[in-house]
Amino acid sequence: MLQAFQLLVIWTDCDREGEAIGAEIVAICRQTKPTLDVYRARFSEITSTAVHRALNNLTRMDPKLVDAVECRSELDLRIGAAFTRLQTLHLRNNFATIFRDKSIIFLDCCEEAGGNARVLSVIKKPKNRWRPVALDTVELEKLAVRKLKLSAKEAMAVAERLYNKGYISYPRTETNKFPNDIDLSTYVQQQLVSTEWGEFAQEVASRGPNPRNGTQTDEAHPPIHPLKYAGPNELVGLEWLLYEFVVRHFLACLSTDAKGQETKVHVSSINLILRTDNIIGKLCMAVLIETGKCNFVLLKTV
Repeated sequence: MLQAFQLLVIWTDCDREGEAIGAEIVAICRQTKPTLDVYRARFSEITSTAVHRALNNLTRMDPKLVDAVECRSELDLRIGAAFTRLQTLHLRNNFATIFRDKSIIFLDCCEEAGGNARVLSVIKKPKNRWRPVALDTVELEKLAVRKLKLSAKEAMAVAERLYNKGYISYPRTETNKFPNDIDLSTYVQQQLVSTEWGEFAQEVASRGPNPRNGTQTDEAHPPIHPLKYAGPNELVGLEWLLYEFVVRHFLACLSTDAKGQETKVHVSSINLILRTDNIIGKLCMAVLIETGKCNFVLLKTV
């Protein structure tokens, strides 16, 4: 079948691994037809617009990306083999001793309030909280572990499903800064129908998206962002959980920094500082939209 064609277009994922897989496809095909002309389609989302744009702007394979993958694989193999042997020899006689003590200590502290207390001072000062930086793969995995209680592997598996269904952009990216030519307003407008964050999306749309960008770019994919709206009845389980997080992070990134007021109250007799961070008005939404909380009360020993 290959003999009947003159042109091959590689449509693998547009990252280093995708480039290496594409190179393997090219090598196999050219064993049958050495004169085969090869082009590369580059895209970051599975939408009609993105596919047509990639098809109308075909490029060539990047051998430097292929070499990078081969080099990393070689290093992983050599270093992994060396350290595995080192750890085996070093730990095999000590492993049982190190993990023998399996006792767990539970510390339960409780302080009962009683008597009278006197306010010694009240100190107020402005406080700002930065909105989040545009989302890359590493940050997605870290936040999914901390906030959604998912493992990094689970988070990426769910993100891949959302990407394949066209709900979010390509989730394997090292980029945390949006390119100048991306139409962020369109993606914000799509979220206006939401009953959960539509009001905040309207605030972002009225001011105009103002992303807080990082400094990293892989020159292949933009930061992770939603491509279309989905409601809780359209996505369920972990897919809805991760999609909701991506949208909230995206909108918070495009908003303004939260501005608030920190109030420290010094109280006698209980030897504690009560500190409440009161975020002012709707400027708190950059925090609220991502975390679901606006005010924070902390207790700190003097």
